[in-house]
Order: sequence, then C-alpha cells, then structure tokens
Amino acid sequence: MTWGTPSMPNQILECGDFTRALFTSAEHLNINLEVLDNLNVFPVPDGDTGANMGATFIPAVKILQDTTISSCREIGQILVPRMDNHSRGNSGFIISRFFKGFFSSLEEAPALTVDRIRDGFSKGYFEAHTALFNPVEGTMISIISSMTEAITGWDGSSVRDCLENAVFEARKTLFETPAMLPVLARAGVVDSGALGFICIIEGLLLGLNSKTPFQEVESEYRFIPDPEAGSDEENQKPGQFCTELTMQLAHSFPEKEMREYLIEMGNSIALVKEDNFVKLHIHTDFPDQVMNKFEQFGAIVNSKVDDIYAQIKGGTGSGAAFKGCEVLPCVPGEGFRTIFNELGVENVLVYGTALPSALEILEAINRAGVEDLIILPNDNNILPACMTAKDKSDKHISILPTRDIVQGLTAYYGFSENEELEINTTAMQECLELADSFFLYQSTADRSFGGVDIKKDHYFLLKGKEILSVELDYCQAVMAGLLKVETGERGNITLFYKDEPGHSGTGQDVSGPDKLSELQKLIEEKYPHLEVELLYGGQARGDLIISLE
Repeated sequence: MTWGTPSMPNQILECGDFTRALFTSAEHLNINLEVLDNLNVFPVPDGDTGANMGATFIPAVKILQDTTISSCREIGQILVPRMDNHSRGNSGFIISRFFKGFFSSLEEAPALTVDRIRDGFSKGYFEAHTALFNPVEGTMISIISSMTEAITGWDGSSVRDCLENAVFEARKTLFETPAMLPVLARAGVVDSGALGFICIIEGLLLGLNSKTPFQEVESEYRFIPDPEAGSDEENQKPGQFCTELTMQLAHSFPEKEMREYLIEMGNSIALVKEDNFVKLHIHTDFPDQVMNKFEQFGAIVNSKVDDIYAQIKGGTGSGAAFKGCEVLPCVPGEGFRTIFNELGVENVLVYGTALPSALEILEAINRAGVEDLIILPNDNNILPACMTAKDKSDKHISILPTRDIVQGLTAYYGFSENEELEINTTAMQECLELADSFFLYQSTADRSFGGVDIKKDHYFLLKGKEILSVELDYCQAVMAGLLKVETGERGNITLFYKDEPGHSGTGQDVSGPDKLSELQKLIEEKYPHLEVELLYGGQARGDLIISLE
C-alpha cells in the first residue's frame, strides 16, 4: 500500500484513508518512544512504556502495508490478533484490548462515521477497562475514558472534528493525571502511557490532515515534583468479585446517581450506556446488592460474577488423571535460568530488555509436558501477557502474581511436583514474603522523586517503590539502604550480579563478582549473622538484585 492524499469527506472516514492514517499513527508513536520511556513514572534507567507500546502497535500496523483492504472490519481482523499475540507490558495489553473492542463494533462497515467511532470507542474502553486486573485512574485508562466521553458528547457529523475534540479533551486530562495518581506527582511527570495513547490517536489525525509526525518536547510534560503527594490508588485491594452485567432499560437511568453508588460499592468501575442498554463492570464484595440495585431500572439480559483471586490462582486441576504439575517462571536473565534449572525446573522463559509477549509465554506453556501449570510472572508488568496467554491455552493454568524474581524464587520453596495444582498454588502463595528484595541502579540522568534528588551516575537502592539511599559509591548505597531495614531475623543475603566472571568493567562497575568483594566484606563485618552469597543473575536491568531472607 502506498501513501496518498486523504479523500475523506468531513462526515466519513473511508477504510483506505483509515489505513493510511494508521501508518502515520505508527510513525508518530515511533518518533516518540524515547520520550515515553524517559517519562516512565519511576526514575529507574529501564523505563519501557514506549518500548512496550511500540512493540505491540507498530509491527501490527506494518502488516497492512501489502494488504488489500475493503472494509474497516478487515483492518481489525489483521491488527487485533497481531497486537494480542505480541502485546508487552500493561501499556501494550491495554492498546491491544482497546482495539479489540473498537474493531468488534465495525462489522463490515466500508467507512467510519461519527456514530461508528462513538460505538468503537465505547466498546474499546469497556474491553480495555474490564480486561485489567486492577485498572488505575491517572493512567492510559483515564485518557481512553476522556476521549470516549468527548466523542459520546459530540453532536457534529465531522469525523475529523470529532477526533480533534477528543484529543483536545484528552490533553487536558493528561495534565490532571498527577492529581489522580500521586506517584506521578512525586515524580514530577504526567503518565507516559497516557501520552502514548494520545500519540496514537493524534497520529491518526496527522495522517488524515496530511501533516508530518513530530517529536514531543519532553520538558513540557515535566514539572516540579511534589514529595508530599499522598498514597496511590493502585495500592488499594480490588473487590473480590468481578461483576459484569448488561441491562435493557425499561425507563430513564440516573447515570450520575448510579456512578456515585458504584464508587461506594467497589472499584475498577466501567459503566457504559449504549442506546437502550447499560453495561457494567465492577470489582465488588457485594455483587448481589449491585445486581438488585440495577434491576430497578430494567431487565438484566446477561450477567457474570467471577472470583478474581480464583481466576488468577486457577481451580482444582485439569480433571484428568494427575500427571504432575510444573512451574513456568519468567526470568530476567540467563543466570536465573541456571538457578531454576538447578532447582529442578527445566522450562524457563528468559527475557532481556524487552518483556516477554503473550505469544512467547504461550509457546513456553505449550512446551510444558503436563496439563497443570503454575506461571510465575516475577514482574507486575508481565502479568497481563500471562493472562492473555492463559486465555489462549487449553491447559489448566494458575498464575501466581509474583512481583519480582526474588518472590519467584521464594515461592518455589512451596512447590512439590507430587502435589496437584491448587495445593501447590496455596503453598507457594504462603512463601511469597519469605524474603525482602532490593534493586540497585545507576542513574543515567539527574532526577528527583518524592523529594529525593538523584544525580547522574549516582547509585540508588530501591525496596518496592521506596528509595532507601542515593550515593555516588555503590557500596555506600547498599550499606546505607540496609541500615533502614530490619535484618535481625534474617539469615541470608544474596547478591545477584548481571555480568559473568571475567567481565572487564571499569571504574566502580558493580556488574560482576570481581567487583563485589569489597561490598561482600562490608556486609559480613556489619552483619556477621548473615551468610553472604554471590550468584550470577544475568539481568539486563539493574546492577544488583538483592535478596534478604
């Protein structure tokens, strides 16, 4: 397919013009990947929001280059499976699910009208929101919601004007994301995924208007950090039951009043009104009460209530004769493959700077020799791809949402190959907190987070999202950080380094065992009750991963 001048009247968007606009959208996103990575909310040198969005969206659009398209639905039939299989991280997962919902509404439409775009955004928002385990306001979800609301309220017939208004409203919402998500305020940035979604839709407009993609000015999305910003919504526990319903209205529906009611009943709320129907998704502890409340306004034609934690953990096994249970860990380096191999795990998914895609995880699932499988994501950002892969597999799978590789290793303490899936999952869950995990990074630029200044080339030690210490010397950074944690009941500390023995580092390079003897000696002198061990991890991100157990 070649470039051309858009032939679109204001009222419609022909599928050919839509396809050409998608090329510009992909180019616009590609130009801004580095900006998106740099704006990643936490000041570590491995920001990958842009990389994950690009890996999901750009290759899928390129497939359209040599394809003859006769309807908008055909575009979706090509794009959606590619994005679904190759989605990476939360940002890629959300993009994939949005377009899955968007294109599901188009059927055989040869062109897009405002009404079809309105329906597409509504279904796209609902699909993306409901697919997330715990959607958080102040992220890409808020931008999609803002655009959907703007498009729903648009009373004109021009597709181009409708999308321009949606982008205008979304940009206003973008600068409100730090107020919605305090971690952004503490970092002094807007949400990078939110900006990335704007780039995709704004790129469509650039294509429609025959304009050239441009690089965003990163400084325009940074501001003075607020170290006093409060706690984050993302730390809230979702309601236990994922409750979905579709209701046909019998009379008027008080949407504002019902939204206020739903906020009291749970979280992760998606409420969409389409013609004479209302669709609801909510995580709540009181599904029956919510159902009864909605029945006052019409007939519930479809409903589903699932236990969220049962969905993640899995059920009672495949039902066939028990042939064994296996673990599939996702690990950030070759050294961790060796460690799990020595523990008896043969099927290990290793990734580097790029997170594994849903397709890569599915291929690893298919390599397993048994039907009952426990997946250890070992990174919250890999969990969505694991959930997508689980949905595509016929095997009986439990996903234990381990937040990092240290949790993955301690979880394995509870595993027994002779036990069935449910028993193993429960036992492994109980082992998750047996160790504390720390990550040592060297900053690539001057940054500030939550009142903590991090100078370029300085090392900083993280525990969760807390910066424990910042020092120019890596030994001092680790020792200062350990002083802030309780070590009295711990007996072992393991330093996982990223480069194999013999690595020819320079200066303070801390990536190999040859450079760690000083740190090991300091720990042994300060904490004689701790046994210090050095192990090769091979991780692409972070100079050291530290386990204290």
